[in-house]
Parts: sequence; structure tokens; C-alpha cells
Amino acid sequence: MNKGRITGETLIKITMVLIVLFYAWSAGTGADASGSGTGGQYQAVQVGGGDTVWSIAAKHAGEKDDIRTLVVAIQKANNLGNDVRIHPGQVLKVPVKQR
Repeated sequence: MNKGRITGETLIKITMVLIVLFYAWSAGTGADASGSGTGGQYQAVQVGGGDTVWSIAAKHAGEKDDIRTLVVAIQKANNLGNDVRIHPGQVLKVPVKQR
């Protein structure tokens, strides 16, 4: 037995425990991957002619907000894929920041 040495198997076990703890911690803190910090509140927005998710996000983003973050949050809230196609008359949920 080699005292003071960490074997490959032990290192893998430690790494796995750290990964599990990280995911448990991030789930418990209510971490929001979108960074929108909405707390689950949304505003219904009807899509107009010529609107894009980007233009809708730009209208609803705060002065210091990153529009890209809100675009991703809108995509997630409305189950839109990367090929975002929206149509006039469609109603989208737009995350609203709690102040």
C-alpha cells in the first residue's frame, strides 16, 4: 500500500463526488442558465409583422441588460429551437425581471 499517493481510481471517485455536489448545489440555488433572473414571471407579447425574437428582446431589455441573454430566455420560455421562426399573431412569453 502506497501511503500518501492518490491512485487513479481514488481521483476518479473524488472527481465524481465533486461533480455531483456541484450539480446538487446549482439546482438548490435556483441557478438560472439564462441569467434572466425572472423568478418565473412573464409578459405575453403578440408578434407583429417583421418582428424577430431579437427585436422583441431589444424592446423589453433594460438599459444595462444583455439582449443576447434575453433572446435565449425567450427561446427557452417558448420552447423555440435554434431555428427560431415566429409568425405575426403568435403570442410569446417574455421573461420579466423582478426589481
